Amino acid sequence: MHQGQVCMAANRILVDRTLEAEFTEKFVAKVKTLRVGDPADPATHIGPLINSQQAESVSSLVDQTVAAGATALLHGAADGNLVSPSVLTGLAADSPVLRQEIFGPVALIVPFDGEEEAVRIANDTPYGSAAPSTPGTSSGACGSPSASTPA
Repeated sequence: MHQGQVCMAANRILVDRTLEAEFTEKFVAKVKTLRVGDPADPATHIGPLINSQQAESVSSLVDQTVAAGATALLHGAADGNLVSPSVLTGLAADSPVLRQEIFGPVALIVPFDGEEEAVRIANDTPYGSAAPSTPGTSSGACGSPSASTPA
């Protein structure tokens, strides 16, 4: 697992507001099962970040975002190069964390109302040239409620 250290890591998870509670409950339950540790151990899901400075940077960013009003559904911590995952929600629309690459195990759950808002949110970043969508939706768009349902 790459621990979120790639440019295509999905840190912002856009979820149709009508599915937010159900998605969030299932997503957090799954993330809680992820084991942080030695990547040579087959039981490990999330290995170390590149160095302890990056681990502290990720932890500091999570702390700053929570201090600014976000809710931490999971609040990971750094232990050397290892960082346990964080799941944040309740972010202000102008939160700086929504417009930067985190390069760590941090998921930002961002609810939306309708496809237009989803597209606006998705495009509101200087990055983001890649964005997954769930196949099999009626419209094929990320705004479809079935596209926001966790596997």
